Amino acid sequence: MNPTYRTVRKRLRAVRKAKGLTLKQASILADIGVVTLGSWERGDRKPTLENILYLCNRYNISIELLLRPEEPIQMLMKMYHKQLNRKA
Repeated sequence: MNPTYRTVRKRLRAVRKAKGLTLKQASILADIGVVTLGSWERGDRKPTLENILYLCNRYNISIELLLRPEEPIQMLMKMYHKQLNRKA
């Protein structure tokens, strides 16, 4: 598996959990099938760039949060929380 997809897969799950969403809740929010979203998070299937952009829009996060390879997930989650605080 391409390292970028591995990173995206892990971060998709991390963002969903940071938002306090179950897989079913996230699939409803994103208007994507629960099986499809779950398969992206597990790495069974690869989301297209269009899918990734769509999810970022639905999760209200920047694409950098999912695609920036050099940042650890914890650092990205801090960035995400800062984004939320600025919008509030």
